[in-house]
Amino acid sequence: MRGWTWIANSLILAVYTSCSATGQLFESTLATPPGKAIVYVYRPQAQERCLVGPFFFPRGIFYLQEFWVPDIYMDGLTISSLRRGGFMYVFTDPGEHVFAVGQDAVTLDVRMGEAVFLRVTYPGGNPIFDYTGPRIAPVMGVQAQSEMTTCRET
Repeated sequence: MRGWTWIANSLILAVYTSCSATGQLFESTLATPPGKAIVYVYRPQAQERCLVGPFFFPRGIFYLQEFWVPDIYMDGLTISSLRRGGFMYVFTDPGEHVFAVGQDAVTLDVRMGEAVFLRVTYPGGNPIFDYTGPRIAPVMGVQAQSEMTTCRET
C-alpha cells in the first residue's frame, strides 16, 4: 500500500510543478516601443483554494485549481496560456482592445506609452466545478507590480 501512496504523491508533485510558471521573475515594467502600449496579464501565486473531493491523499490534499491553465485572449485571438504564479505581456497598438479569460472579458482603451495590468483570479476557488469561472480585471500599477514580484514569465 505504501508503494501506491508514493507513486500517487510523485505523480501529483510532477503535475503540480509542471503547471507553475517557470520563466524569469518579474522585476519591473519594460520600455514600451514607440507608438505602442504594453499590457501585462498575471495570475498571482496565492489564490483562494477550494477543496475538491475525493482528492484526499495520505500525505496531502490535491487542489484542482492548481492545475488549471487558462488561455488568455486579446480581441478574440489566443495570445497565451497563463500558469499559476505567472505573467505575460503583449505590446499593442493604442486604442480599444478586449481581453478575455473563460467567459469573462474586459475592454481597455490603451494609450501610447501606457502600461496596463490585468489580474486573473478564481473568485470561487475551483475552476472545474465553479461555473462562474475565472475573472480578469484591471489593477492599478503600483498594486499590480507589488503582487507580481513572485510571478514568473510564462
